[in-house]
Amino acid sequence: MAPRKNRSRLQPRKAPAQARATRTVEAIVEAAACVLESGGLSSFNTNAVAERAGVSIGSLYQYFPNKDSLLAALSRRERAALAEALSAAAARIRGQRPE
Repeated sequence: MAPRKNRSRLQPRKAPAQARATRTVEAIVEAAACVLESGGLSSFNTNAVAERAGVSIGSLYQYFPNKDSLLAALSRRERAALAEALSAAAARIRGQRPE
């Protein structure tokens, strides 16, 4: 388990309260995925993500205090998508009858 100080560095700064803010956070996380996919970890930085998301660096930092917290949010999103896909696949398998 990560020490408390490191865990807090991985947490978002604040949760979006309005629909527009939620869309902004989603755009930032999606932009993070695109930057990471296109340039790898060596080109991953908050300025590149903000530019790709079409937001100011201040807007990015309003929600994510550093690139580690942004990577953690991306990781949470991808794990949730994987869990959902696995759950759907398991449900399909359970619903099938042997031929």
